[in-house]
Amino acid sequence: MEQPPTTPGVIVLAHLDGAEGRSALEQTIAEARRRPARVVVVSYRADTPASPAYASPSTLDAVSRRLSEAGVEYEIVRAEPDPADQLLGLAETTRAELLVLTIRRRSPVLKFFIGSIAQRVILEAPCPVLAVK
Repeated sequence: MEQPPTTPGVIVLAHLDGAEGRSALEQTIAEARRRPARVVVVSYRADTPASPAYASPSTLDAVSRRLSEAGVEYEIVRAEPDPADQLLGLAETTRAELLVLTIRRRSPVLKFFIGSIAQRVILEAPCPVLAVK
């Protein structure tokens, strides 16, 4: 008896511009190929008090190009003012099987002022979270 085709799962990627973001993107591609899964990308320029600092068009083009080259189905979603709420909402509405976070070190003062998006997402996510440094 034939197995019915399965629909691909979903991986949500919280992408930050820079070396950390490129590393998270590569990990996401590896996971998407292994599962298989489509990727929903939310790309931010930086983790700053002026959040959201939207990713530049060139960053979005580079992410899009890399996912296309890898043969991974994807969608890029515009960043919203509250990254943690957005990521948690996307993970829930897409029934994501994995949420990949790009993380970077911040000073204690900056962390105090803007809170820890990563901490909130890790603690509240409805699915496993992969934090990539």
